[in-house]
Formats: sequence, C-alpha cells, structure tokens
Amino acid sequence: MAKSGELTQGSTVLPVQRERRIADAVAAFLPAYDKLRDGVMERRASDMRDGLAAVRAVDVAGLERLLADPPRATAVEIAEAAGVLIAVTKHLDKTDGEIFQRTLVQFIADEQPTRLGLAIAMRRVLLAAKFTPSIAEVIETLRAAESDLRSARQRLEWLPDHVKAAEALLNG
Repeated sequence: MAKSGELTQGSTVLPVQRERRIADAVAAFLPAYDKLRDGVMERRASDMRDGLAAVRAVDVAGLERLLADPPRATAVEIAEAAGVLIAVTKHLDKTDGEIFQRTLVQFIADEQPTRLGLAIAMRRVLLAAKFTPSIAEVIETLRAAESDLRSARQRLEWLPDHVKAAEALLNG
C-alpha cells in the first residue's frame, strides 16, 4: 500500500482524483525546481535552501515514474471527455451539441494528447467554464497542460545536477 502523499500508478484512488494528485504534484514541483535552479544560477543561498526543501517535499521518484512514458488518450477517452464537457455546460441544443462534440473530439484527437494531459486540461476547462467553452479554449488549455507535463519531465532530468550544485555551493 502506498504511503500517504505517495504517487502510484496502481492506485485505488478514483482516476479523476489520481490525475488531480499528479497535476498538483506537477504544479508543486515546477516552481520548486525553478527556485532551486535560479538560486544555483544566481548563487543565492536562501533560494537554494528554499528550493531544496521544496523539491524534497515532492514525491520526485513517483512523479518520474508517472511521467516517464505517458500513454496517449484513446478515441473513447477523448469522446468521453468531450461528452462530459458538453453535458456539464449544457448550453447547446441537441443538434448543436452533437455537432460541437464531434468537432471537438476531432480537434482533440488531432493533438494526440496523453491521458494525463487530457485529464488535466478537462479539469482546468471545467473549473473555468461558466458557459460551453470554445474549441479554441479547449485546445489552448490542452496544449498548456501537455506543455506543463513536458516541462516537468525535462526538469526532472535536470534536477540531480541542480541538487548537486546547490549542495556543493551551500556546503563548500
């Protein structure tokens, strides 16, 4: 069984809650890494200490496992996500809703999103939507979510070097 706060792929947590936890971990990791990196680059001891503490508070190993090789969303998952979006905003009549959903599904599929990117994007759209969002808003949010995930993967690769540099500067 996973420790509290630990990220696992075989979680019994509902998928939406799991993706939310991953999104929260990514959101916590990115600024922590940036603070550490900036502290090292600018030789600011306080930022290095704060960055190290913040990075160590994130389940980096779990995050690495989950972001290592993210599966692409299937056609069914894309259709379900678009259907949920239409169902909860309900500002379109039946015919317009069906046309919008088919078009939205095609545009999302053209982006070839990861499952996690799609889940994060749909959550962001649903939290921000007061009315049915435009296809452009959905795609823009999806691209931002995928960019955040790519950025987190890249920063995870660079993290060991920045940790070593910060520790050397602080202890040397």
